Amino acid sequence: MPRKTDPKNLERVLDAAAELFRAEGYDAATMQQLADRLGLHKSSLYHYVDGKEDLLEQLTRSAQQTAEDDLKKAENAPENGFIEAVTLATQQMLDDAGRT
Repeated sequence: MPRKTDPKNLERVLDAAAELFRAEGYDAATMQQLADRLGLHKSSLYHYVDGKEDLLEQLTRSAQQTAEDDLKKAENAPENGFIEAVTLATQQMLDDAGRT
């Protein structure tokens, strides 16, 4: 189990992992490649996450939470709910594609 760490550092690890997974594919990406991208020793990554599966789970959970939050925003805009939902979904896709 990873120990508690600075959320900004964890976000940096997650951003780099998302970029690596996009570039190499999840199966081909390694923790060593991630450590190299971050300028860390591989063992240091385990202060933030349990492993590659944990990275994917955290990235997926974050994307799901953002989607749920966006849906709630759209539901609270009754006159423009559909437009709001499409706008927020499009923004999320663009954010995910450009996550660095």
